[in-house]
Amino acid sequence: MILSVILPVHNTAKYLPKCIESIVKQGLDSKDFEIIVVENASTDNSLAVCHRLKELFKDNEITIIHTDEPGVGNARNLGIQSSHGEYIHFVDSDDWIEDGMYLRLMSENDKRYDLLVTGIRNDFERRKQNLIDEVPSGMSICENNREISNFLSQMDAKQKVWALNVIWNKWYKAELLRKYGLCFRKDINLGEDFIFNCSYFEKLCSMKVVSVAYYHYMHRGTVSLVNKFRTDVLYRRPIIYAAYCKLYGHYGILKSNQRKIDLLEGKLLFGSLYSIFNKDCDLSFVGKINFLKQNCESDYFIKFGLPYLKSSNMVYHKLLYSAILYKKYRCVYLLLHIKLILKRNK
Repeated sequence: MILSVILPVHNTAKYLPKCIESIVKQGLDSKDFEIIVVENASTDNSLAVCHRLKELFKDNEITIIHTDEPGVGNARNLGIQSSHGEYIHFVDSDDWIEDGMYLRLMSENDKRYDLLVTGIRNDFERRKQNLIDEVPSGMSICENNREISNFLSQMDAKQKVWALNVIWNKWYKAELLRKYGLCFRKDINLGEDFIFNCSYFEKLCSMKVVSVAYYHYMHRGTVSLVNKFRTDVLYRRPIIYAAYCKLYGHYGILKSNQRKIDLLEGKLLFGSLYSIFNKDCDLSFVGKINFLKQNCESDYFIKFGLPYLKSSNMVYHKLLYSAILYKKYRCVYLLLHIKLILKRNK
C-alpha cells in the first residue's frame, strides 16, 4: 500500500463530506491507499457522519477509530499506529484537497524520497479575497545531509511556514516514523506540528519540494487554536524553541543561525501578548494588565521579547520596549490595542 491518510475528527461533521470525498477522488487505485479516521471526543454527530461516509465510499479502505481522549496529537498517534502505507499524509477534517495532488506526488517520487513537500492554499472563509497561495518558488531536491543543511540555513520566515510549521502539505515515510518512534506531543496543542517536523527533519536523508499547491487549509470564522487566548505561552514556547535549536544543532548550523532563531522567538513571544484581545478572553481589564505584567516580567520574555523589540527600527516597538522596561503596563495595553485596531481597519 502506497499511502495512509490520517484524518483526526473533532466536531467537524458539516465539513467531513467534502474533506473525505476530496481524498477518495484523488485518482489513486483503492488498493493503493487507506483512510484512517480517528474520531476523538466529538460532541456533535461527527462519528455518525464518519460511518455514513464509510458506507457511501465502501469501495475504499476506510477505518474508523473512536477514542474518548481529546487532542489532535493523540488522534494522529493512534492513526500512525494503525497505518499500513509506505507514506503518511495528515489531513485536517475541515480542509480539502484539489484533484491531482496524490497523483502528482506519486509521479515526483521517483527516488522514494523520505519527505515530499508541496505549497499551501490558504482559504479564508469570510474574506472577499479568500485564497492566498504559499507555493515554493522552485523545486528543491536534497539527497544528503549537506543539502538538507543548506536548505534549512537558507530558509526565510515565509519558507519556514510551509517547510516546518505545518504537516498537511507533506508525505512522510512511515518507516522512519516507526524506526525512530516519532509521534506528536500530547501536552501541547499549538506548535506540536512544528516540533514533530523538527524531529522528522533530523532523521531524513532525502526530500523533494514540489512547486505546486493543492491542499486547501481553511481559515474559519470561529475561534481556532491559532487565534485563541492562551495562558500556556511560557510553557509551550520554550519547548518549541528547544526543538528548533536542536534541529539546527543536529546539522551543525545553529551558531550561524542563532540570532535569526532568537529574534523570531522574540517576535512570536511578543505576538502572543495580543491574545488578550481575542474574543474568547474573559479576563477583566485588571486581569489583562496582570497577564501582560506576568508575561513581560518573565525571564523568558526578558531573554527574547525585549531584545526583539530593542532591535526593531519601528517607533511602535521602541515605545513598547520603553513601556515594558519601565513596567508601564497600562501603556503597553493601550499601544497593543491601538495597533490592533489600526490593523483591523486596513
